[in-house]
Amino acid sequence: MNRKKMNLLALLTTALGLTVLLASCTGTSSEPEQPATPVAKITSPETNNNLPVDQDILVTFNAADVKGIAQVELTINGEAVMVETVSPPVNSYTASYRWRPTQAGTQVIEFTAFNIEQTASSPDQVIVTVIGSGTSTINPTAAPAPTEAVVVENIPTSAEVDSPVPTATLAPFATPTVALLESADNQPKVTMLTGLNVRQGPGTNYPIIGRLAQDDSAVITGRNEFSSWWQIEFDSDVGNQGWVAASAEFSQATNADNVPVVAAPSSEDIPAPTATPAPSASQKPTIFSFTADRYTIAPDENVTLKWDLENAQAAFLRYNDKEEGVVAPGSKTVSPDDDTRYVLVARNEAGETTAELSIEVSGSTPTPVPVYRDGKVRIANKQSVDFDAGIVYSDADEDTDFIWDGGAQGFTQRNGASGALVGRDFDDLNLNDCLDAAYDRPITGIDGSSQVTGCYITSEDRYGKFFVSEWDLSGNLTVEWITWNYNR
Repeated sequence: MNRKKMNLLALLTTALGLTVLLASCTGTSSEPEQPATPVAKITSPETNNNLPVDQDILVTFNAADVKGIAQVELTINGEAVMVETVSPPVNSYTASYRWRPTQAGTQVIEFTAFNIEQTASSPDQVIVTVIGSGTSTINPTAAPAPTEAVVVENIPTSAEVDSPVPTATLAPFATPTVALLESADNQPKVTMLTGLNVRQGPGTNYPIIGRLAQDDSAVITGRNEFSSWWQIEFDSDVGNQGWVAASAEFSQATNADNVPVVAAPSSEDIPAPTATPAPSASQKPTIFSFTADRYTIAPDENVTLKWDLENAQAAFLRYNDKEEGVVAPGSKTVSPDDDTRYVLVARNEAGETTAELSIEVSGSTPTPVPVYRDGKVRIANKQSVDFDAGIVYSDADEDTDFIWDGGAQGFTQRNGASGALVGRDFDDLNLNDCLDAAYDRPITGIDGSSQVTGCYITSEDRYGKFFVSEWDLSGNLTVEWITWNYNR
């Protein structure tokens, strides 16, 4: 047994957190399967809302696509009221349209997004009822006269946490004092289901005065006339009250049936917002939360995932064999057939930030795999990896399996070890997949735009699998890996 093998036990003992995990290795340069079409969503108003005639309604919507949103189209009752070319294209897009319905009746609002290849999203449709003094009922196919489009924001991040519209990166705020809830059981209050901005008035056109995190609660003191925003007790630099969105997707109110309607602050009383400083180019995105409403389900049941993040140029949800673009804050209802790991990825020029969770499907019984070594570790440029031992070395040690070259964005195979880029979800890869993989091919192209998964054969002829879960501009990687106790 040579010197490196003799020192193996000592290295494993002293470097458990840093060394043992690492399988930075075998990167998979194959690109992940991307969503076939853009994602488009109308965030306000909601289907079945009753809206007043002859009053301004703010229609808000967003879109996302990994290739870039290049155009959006909003129609009301089949007639285009807003067609916007997005130049340059962005991964995440947020905008709004001010609409004043002039006739009572049913109205159909539809939003479609197009990427740079002119591939269209599935149209997102909302059906609302306009009510008021006007008694005439309109046909949904006959559109009312459109009003002018306003407040269009082409935003290169999916960052700010606001409802109904996510907007730009949050400015730093002094820690607010949220009013303590009284012990009275009948006191109206609202609890955040995700992080929400607190604004000076009931609308995204009002300045942000603070933020409430997921699970924070506040006393409700009023509502706007459409019950789409709650006025709450909230101490800030501009007073002791603020407003949060009342959408059931983002907040939950209790004992609020008799909350009075209060007047919105006058625009003359609202100071012009100050410019938000751009985030540092070296600052990676922040993921505030990534949760599920439950983590164990029965077959054929649904589970809802929710997330909130900021300072990202693009965000994605990875699961099974695909990666789809998302906006923030956001949610998705899924019904996995088997135990599934979901990875939320937020990406900008400084690198990636990830968060993950797993949903267990009761009754699913994956075949156990004998594990020889496994772990998760950070590997730097020019470091090498021995997957049999679970060790990362600071140089090209003679007994290692692979060397990571950050400049070339690839791994060099050593001592008979071999890698295979597979491009499937890490949790779904099994020993049979790796037995069938095509080895001895270049492991290159590993950067922040790729989901890198694959298989390897170590210098001691054991099979294993790996997943590059994080990458940055300095050429550092975070790698998860499993070496099975199975020799070829």
